[in-house]
Amino acid sequence: MPLNRKPSRYAHPEGHTDVCYFTGEKGGLLTCGSDGDVRSWLNLMDDDPAASCVSEQVISVVSKNDKIYVATDNNTVQILTYPDLEKEGIITRFSGTVCALATSKNGNLIASGACDMRIQVSNIQTCDSIELNGHQGPILGLSLDPQEQFVASSSTDGSIRVWDIKEKQVAHVWNNVVPKGNSFFTSKTYSAPSFQCADGKTLAFPQGKEVVVVERSTWKELFKLRCPDLKAELSICKFSQCGTLLAASSIHGEIVAWEIESKEQIGYITHDRNAKITSIAWSPNSPNEIAFCDSLGMLGCVDVVFNPVEELFPKTVDSSQSNDDLDNLIENYEVGDEDDDGENVISLDRIKASVQIDYDDDSQEPIAQRPESVDKKVSLKVEPQKPFQPGSTPTVLLNRYMVWNNTGVIKCYSSEDGQESSIEVEFHDSSIHHPIHIDNYLQHTLASLSPKALALACIENGDTPSKLVVVRLQGWGSGTKEWSIDFPQGELPLCLAAGDNFVAVATSRRRLRLFTVSGTQRRIIALPGAPVAINALGNQLVAVCHAGLSGIQKEQHMTMIWLQIRGSNVRNRSLAVPLSGPELKLAWVGLTDRGSPTVMDEDGVISIYDTKSSLWNVACDTANQCKGAADRFFLIGISESDNTVRCILCKGCPYPQTAPTPTQIEIPLALPFCDPESVKSQMEAKLWRLGSDPSGNDETLLSMFVLACRGNAEYRAVDLCEEFASQKVLELAVKYAGRLGQMALVTKLQSLARIKEDQDVNEESGVKACRRDKANELEHEKAKSVQKEWKVSESERPSSHESNARESPELTSG
Repeated sequence: MPLNRKPSRYAHPEGHTDVCYFTGEKGGLLTCGSDGDVRSWLNLMDDDPAASCVSEQVISVVSKNDKIYVATDNNTVQILTYPDLEKEGIITRFSGTVCALATSKNGNLIASGACDMRIQVSNIQTCDSIELNGHQGPILGLSLDPQEQFVASSSTDGSIRVWDIKEKQVAHVWNNVVPKGNSFFTSKTYSAPSFQCADGKTLAFPQGKEVVVVERSTWKELFKLRCPDLKAELSICKFSQCGTLLAASSIHGEIVAWEIESKEQIGYITHDRNAKITSIAWSPNSPNEIAFCDSLGMLGCVDVVFNPVEELFPKTVDSSQSNDDLDNLIENYEVGDEDDDGENVISLDRIKASVQIDYDDDSQEPIAQRPESVDKKVSLKVEPQKPFQPGSTPTVLLNRYMVWNNTGVIKCYSSEDGQESSIEVEFHDSSIHHPIHIDNYLQHTLASLSPKALALACIENGDTPSKLVVVRLQGWGSGTKEWSIDFPQGELPLCLAAGDNFVAVATSRRRLRLFTVSGTQRRIIALPGAPVAINALGNQLVAVCHAGLSGIQKEQHMTMIWLQIRGSNVRNRSLAVPLSGPELKLAWVGLTDRGSPTVMDEDGVISIYDTKSSLWNVACDTANQCKGAADRFFLIGISESDNTVRCILCKGCPYPQTAPTPTQIEIPLALPFCDPESVKSQMEAKLWRLGSDPSGNDETLLSMFVLACRGNAEYRAVDLCEEFASQKVLELAVKYAGRLGQMALVTKLQSLARIKEDQDVNEESGVKACRRDKANELEHEKAKSVQKEWKVSESERPSSHESNARESPELTSG
């Protein structure tokens, strides 16, 4: 995958958020946001960044020569020290909020623009400042020429301008490029320009869904960079430090990267919540790393993997075929992640994506060789979801949760160099077992916990094979309670689950291996697709795997295998996994306290399988219970009995922090009915509460009957009584209708009461008749059995002649 996105994390509250790399020896990331804080991160995985409150809001941050410069809403550009983040001085002042900063390559100049429509270029060494006036709106973006001759700016007046710094005048202007407005904070796009960082020979700026690249000095257009997959206008573009790559971001969270010399697109990714990207920055130390922040206050990184066609497959492309000819054959592919193929393995998908020649679905013949098919458009399906462990956080985090479930919590702590790692196990119920501390010398990445077992698994590393380690927590017998087993070479454990009487492992060979808690191998089940996640509770196991991608485009297709393991018997049922929208992935899978299979997707929608109707019920939309747009609930378990969801509220991030330990909360399983604030919908949700029988909820039925009568909806009142009401509810409903003077309704309800009474009598008599018939049948069978026994005894009894002969031998002989 050309663009590999790492998990994002919470940096600041919602609003405009900026990011840059610290240019000092220690490196790291710097962010600022609407909370007025500037934060210094060692890296994306830093759980404890240094922070300093500078003002009520900080809009932009840049770094040069071990110094940090920030643009604030108190109309100043301030200098901060590193690593203390203390105020050291002020570079310049404006009469409005400072909203854009840029520094030159050697760090001598810093350009700043504000909402008062002015631009100032300050010399850090001499403290001299040059003011540039001409824009008719707030400044949105700035870029300084590496040769310190020009500065480019974008503004809400709709223009992008190039200024000659020494001459203090406009060198060139492009009008009607930026959406016009009157505020930096409400501007649709920033249209931030960017000079090529190496020598400044070119300047790039976004225009609609394209990036325009112009020549220095002449300012003539050289070419345009496009991405057919883009869904929204581009807002920011930035050249890499080496000047060979360019990245751009859109207002819907899309990030695209191109290679400048070949003008080819390297990769394209989308934001999981379509949030506006407010800033991007290339790493000076890692040329292929991009940091970004979005309007939700999240910080993330993207790795750019660029493999030229010649390096991938030198002899595949015909040298006689021009780039123009190939461009006519290019179709857009959403290429999946081929990292699993290994570095030395030739991947057909990777070759097709790099060479960019269309292939037909049915035959692997290039469309270029069949002219009649040139116009056919082929689009590959969505990238299949990778395996994950329910109740865990990503393995890229230094300190992470390996699992958090109804039994306990397993945490993994790792050092930055990866040399030291430890695992801590804590139980919610201390009577099950005392806390456990383990030196993670095997580098376990998977863990599962049940009241009967602790299971850990690691992936093979060099000559060390993949291994499963299980610790029995309960049970009779002396000796060691720990056992382990090695997996066959090349077979990697991907998902792990521990139940009361088994341990299950889903592997890369699409096998579901079952073990007893004591270590006996009992069964190997072939999975119909690549495993996604497994989870267990008691003696039940749910395993989710891919079911193929032959259906609708950009749609995950998964199937669930629901197993019940009792003794030597294993019972199975296959279920299709529901997701609430396209391009969504599975976020959690498990079982409720009543043993019902449950799934939650990335949008926070919980679906529970109903065994009575054999249907998936949408049980809750957790996003409706989040106060912030970037808040998420980290699911732990679900109780149908209490109608609650046990979870952790993660403010501004999808995963909980390990320190301090977050508090577990409970939220209701609120059915997402229409108009949820109305009394009618609230009563309906109470009536149809999961696992409850509406006919037994007399109080709610009566309340809904009263509401229907008061709302002049007699048809609804009759319908409620006819479908769900018992005799007791009907009697009370008749009395209430009589009190209101609605005699027609009283007559109808009395008729319903008589019908229900007759039905009850018929059912009761039918039950009695059934019981009587069954008793007669049993008596008949008993009589037949006695008769059969009598016939057998008669056949075995000797005849009267033989009997007399035996009793009177003398008479017989005579």
